[in-house]
Amino acid sequence: LHLSDFEFGRKMLSLRDGRVSYLWNGEDKTARFLTYPEKGWIVAATARNIEFLKVINRIKDISFIATAAAVTLIICVISLVTSGITRPVENIVETANAIADGNFQKEIDIHGKDEMGQIATAFRNMKQTIGHVLKEMDDLIQSVQEGRLDKRGNAKAFKGSWRELIFGVN
Repeated sequence: LHLSDFEFGRKMLSLRDGRVSYLWNGEDKTARFLTYPEKGWIVAATARNIEFLKVINRIKDISFIATAAAVTLIICVISLVTSGITRPVENIVETANAIADGNFQKEIDIHGKDEMGQIATAFRNMKQTIGHVLKEMDDLIQSVQEGRLDKRGNAKAFKGSWRELIFGVN
C-alpha cells in the first residue's frame, strides 16, 4: 500500500505540510504532517480525535470549576460588602424611627472611622442633644407645675435653634 492509495494520503501529498482528519478502522483520527526537505519525506504524527477531546474536556472541566469558584467568591465578597453597608444603615433607620416615636432607649451600635462610623457618631450626637433639650423642657414643665415660675432653662448650654427654643420657653 502506498500513501496515495488513501484519500487522506493524497491530501497529505498535495499539501506537503498541514493537518488532515480522516476515518481509520471506524475511528476518527487527525494527522499533523510536515515535509522533510532534504529527503522529500513526509513526516506525520497521528492521534485518535477522542484523545484530543479528553484534553479539551479536561480543560473545560477545570475552567468550569474555576469559574464556579470565582463566581462563588465574588458573591461572598458582594454579600459581605452589602451587609456591611445595609446592617449599619438599618440600625440607624431603626433608631431614627424609635426617636420619631418618642423612644430614646434604642442605641446605635456602630463605631468606626469610616463614613458609616461618622454618620453614626453624628446621629448619636443629635440624639444626645435632643435628649438634653427634652430634659431641659421637662425640668421647666415640672417647675411650672410646681408653681416655681422663676425657674429658667439654661439656654447657654445649647446652640442654634435649640438655644432659641429654650429662650422662647423662658
